[in-house]
Amino acid sequence: MRNAIAEKADKKRKAIRISIKNDFIEESMQKLHAFFFKV
Repeated sequence: MRNAIAEKADKKRKAIRISIKNDFIEESMQKLHAFFFKV
């Protein structure tokens, strides 16, 4: 039982990490775009 709960928590943590990474990538892409269109 405890294992299943730990597994769920781990999946949630991974999902959060992935979404943070995606937000970071999206933000860098937007910064790159802004930079290129300024030039």
